[in-house]
Amino acid sequence: MPEAAAAAAEQEFFEPDADDVLDENFPPGRRRFEPRQLTEAEEAAVSEILQPGNPAEKLIEINNTPITRKDIATLKPLEWLNDEVINCFVELLRQHASEAEQAGEPLPKANP
Repeated sequence: MPEAAAAAAEQEFFEPDADDVLDENFPPGRRRFEPRQLTEAEEAAVSEILQPGNPAEKLIEINNTPITRKDIATLKPLEWLNDEVINCFVELLRQHASEAEQAGEPLPKANP
């Protein structure tokens, strides 16, 4: 893959939030996203969830779909995502959109 195409493929485009860190070398509306650092409490929660344990342990249930420790383990680097994690994320997006719509808030743009 040519270098320019590879660099473009690595860029994530998004609508920035107030606490996002942006690379100012990208034009407005097309800036590279760098996720914020997790708080100590968030780091502790992630560490606890990613600890070895019973793979069948249910950690959360979203729309009657249980997410187990085995499912969450697929979020570790170099692991294949499983369908349940993707389904969970899509359901969270649906819930967020539904709550925003009920509150009369505009929905975020998918493609700026």
